[in-house]
Amino acid sequence: MTDAEKLDLVKKHAPVLWLHEREAFLPTDCTEAVEISDLYRKHKRVPDSQQPHDLAGLANVPNSEQCYLKIRDLDMRTFEIPPAFSKVINSMGPAAVAELARFRYGGDYMTDGIPTDDLNLPKYYARVSEVNLKPESGDPFTVSHQRSDPDIFGRYTFIEYFFYYIYNDAWNQHQGDWDSMVEVYIKNDRSYMITHLHTVQWICKLPTSSADINSWLASWDSLEKEDLCQAYVLNDHPYVFVARGAHAGYPTPGYSVHGAGLPGDDFLTNTDERQIGRLCILPHNVSEETIRTNLRVSNIEVNKLRFGKWREPELVSNQAWRGFKGKWGEDTKYRGWDGPQNPPISKRPNWRNLKNALQNVDYEGGSVLLNWHGVR
Repeated sequence: MTDAEKLDLVKKHAPVLWLHEREAFLPTDCTEAVEISDLYRKHKRVPDSQQPHDLAGLANVPNSEQCYLKIRDLDMRTFEIPPAFSKVINSMGPAAVAELARFRYGGDYMTDGIPTDDLNLPKYYARVSEVNLKPESGDPFTVSHQRSDPDIFGRYTFIEYFFYYIYNDAWNQHQGDWDSMVEVYIKNDRSYMITHLHTVQWICKLPTSSADINSWLASWDSLEKEDLCQAYVLNDHPYVFVARGAHAGYPTPGYSVHGAGLPGDDFLTNTDERQIGRLCILPHNVSEETIRTNLRVSNIEVNKLRFGKWREPELVSNQAWRGFKGKWGEDTKYRGWDGPQNPPISKRPNWRNLKNALQNVDYEGGSVLLNWHGVR
């Protein structure tokens, strides 16, 4: 498959991305990270002569696994605010850094709209591969599906969508965020979508089309544990819902809570809110009016809806910055607050990921829409 053919396939299934109305950071071109950051090695700023000035320079950093990028005026170690901003920042500690990040690098997109003149916004990266879901002799998954659903095996075209955000603005904060990853597996008339939320992944059937949003939401609300439900699809484009601040990708709008996994599971670490009908990023071949009509049919308010359009996607296999092994944000001493490393593009796609997702469907007690909180 040529690069042009891969890009055509990527665009055909590019997600309609729904963001919360109070989301301050949009998926952006990762070159912005180099433009606003300095390179550090072992907590010491690299000399000016060795600073990367673009993504290609970042890829050529020697021993880059020892390095990280630090946004110049954001301090994730001591949480001190530069004097130049002390009069405009009213918070203290981590909240002050988050406020400064929103002030300097975020936006009020519901009020101001999504910029059309910012070449960094909105953007995604993608990879196209082939994976072969193989039967394994004696394996319970194989035995079950060879009897009930043998067509599940075979070669799938595998599309991964990667999103980069300047700042993660959740209970834990960090500079840089490769998140909301979406995987689409296609095999003739059979296809699946996997969305990633923190340490959990959700797998859904990917239908050729979907009609009424309320009926679709009702099917999720009545979902039995370990059932495989459907994503919502409009003209081959799945709807993906991004958690406010944390940027995890979900197949539905709603509200979810996450614990620390400690005994009794009574340590709440995060809550995720997602919406439909507020901020929307569109593929190139989906019009604003198509989305409005789609929502009106289901009696969802559209008067406050703000739109952005995806810019030209890039294939990660062609990106020089893949060679950077460091962190895309400051290295801190707090677990979960470090900048992320590259998206998982260094390893070849593995058919076992699809198999594991299919055999470990887990909907946390029956429904993603537990504690429903969406905009209707």
